[in-house]
Amino acid sequence: MKRTVLVIFLLLFGSSNVNATLYDRGNGMIYSSILDMTWLQNTHSYGMFTWNEAVEWADNLEYRGYNDWRLPTSYVNDGEYEKNSEFGILYHNELGNDWRLSWYGLPFNSGPFVLSSIAYWSSGENESSNPNYPSEDWALGFFWDDGTVFLAPKTTEYNVWAVRDGDVHPIPETTTLLLFGSGLVGLFGAKIRKKKPRLSLY
Repeated sequence: MKRTVLVIFLLLFGSSNVNATLYDRGNGMIYSSILDMTWLQNTHSYGMFTWNEAVEWADNLEYRGYNDWRLPTSYVNDGEYEKNSEFGILYHNELGNDWRLSWYGLPFNSGPFVLSSIAYWSSGENESSNPNYPSEDWALGFFWDDGTVFLAPKTTEYNVWAVRDGDVHPIPETTTLLLFGSGLVGLFGAKIRKKKPRLSLY
């Protein structure tokens, strides 16, 4: 009985927590509670695309009944664009990676994700003020091994990673958890009441 209750408890409270704020929702999807968005877990099987092809791929992707996928952002124009974008928050805040780890030969944490490459297209076109990089020709991506943003010609081929806003499997509400806990207490109480009294020789 105790073992059964422990298993149920672990399934309910422990199995979904991956990396403090990352939750494995199954079926190849990881939910970020910081960003309130869902990432594809495995990027290994989609191939490489030009930027226009990557945007079209994400827009047309239908996975596990969801068709509202898109490319993540890698640029936030606040002076900390490499850290405060969606790619940056996942890399730095949620997975605890430092900036430019690979530059110094240090490993990086990929968490629950299966990565196909170190370079991924993001949703942003060129947002630089440099007139030598017209937005119609350049787009932004993210180097996963060192946590930095890159600017590249749209005709270059890089890997893709899709995300969607929101969760695909809501975390149980507090009232649900309380009801579940009350049920466990009731089970324990019923079990104790059913035990036969011990015979005493004194």
